[in-house]
Amino acid sequence: MAPDQPDGDRRVRRTQRALKEAFLELVLERGYDKVSIEDITERADVARATFYAHFQNKESLLASVFTELLDDVAPRVMGTGTPSAALAVAPIEEAYRHADGLKDIYRVCLSGAAEGLAQDAYLETVYGLSQRTIEARVRALGTTPNVPVEVIARAFAGAHLALLRAWLAGKLDYSAKEMVSMQVEVLNRGMAWGQGVPREDLSLA
Repeated sequence: MAPDQPDGDRRVRRTQRALKEAFLELVLERGYDKVSIEDITERADVARATFYAHFQNKESLLASVFTELLDDVAPRVMGTGTPSAALAVAPIEEAYRHADGLKDIYRVCLSGAAEGLAQDAYLETVYGLSQRTIEARVRALGTTPNVPVEVIARAFAGAHLALLRAWLAGKLDYSAKEMVSMQVEVLNRGMAWGQGVPREDLSLA
């Protein structure tokens, strides 16, 4: 046994993983509001007291699931940015690639469950990442934004969330690659103009 991975830590991780997997399965089957803690513990085959040893309530379990997701995707998206481009495609590709590999988790987290707790957190995360990326590109391009960066970033975050949710729900029957291409086509030129790219250069954005 590795000294930095004691048996107790392994048991904790296994129990938390079992609870999270049971929670996701049940929410997808029944909807968030119809899933009880008793349902989760029964599906995970653990005692009710065990649930409370790890999570305060159902909302804290959802928050834990989504925090884990955000902690995984954020550095991947930020690591793909290229400030020389008006609006890089790579971060959008990484966002869809991540969601494509974890569709069930995204469907639960972006379903509006728990009064939109996780959905709002995702929106704010995308907004924050977009704002920092756009600010870096504006500095690199030496342009003066035609629209405040905050407005551009929030418009991008809202549009991305709307498209991603519709795609995850099966309302947009396209591959992840096709979604990336279409999102870039829909948003790229307008976002580039907002960042100060001259109209005659928008075809390069």
